Amino acid sequence: MRVDRKRHPEHTALAHDVKPASLTHAYLASRSALSRYIATFFVEREEIEDTLQQAYLEALVAASKTEIRSPRAFLFRVARNIALNRKTRQNNCGATKLASRGHLPAAACTPKLAHS
Repeated sequence: MRVDRKRHPEHTALAHDVKPASLTHAYLASRSALSRYIATFFVEREEIEDTLQQAYLEALVAASKTEIRSPRAFLFRVARNIALNRKTRQNNCGATKLASRGHLPAAACTPKLAHS
């Protein structure tokens, strides 16, 4: 199906460029606050930076597909979800290590798959 760009200006390249620009502005303005927020989940600076960058990239992908009404709040939500997923993976990995040493029953080591 072909879209008539004159009747539907939201399908022009300019409309798509505006979303990432406002998201980038929100990211740059909130980067230190986002970093401090992510630090409530992680201690290591590398883990904080990785989560921060992944949150920005995932938010950019989402912004290219849909309208983000509150870019700053959206960035915090994405960062939170990524941090929680990483913590879950870390905890599952730790449980697997303990079980392999005989400290936990094997049922406690069932890995949980992240939802895409």
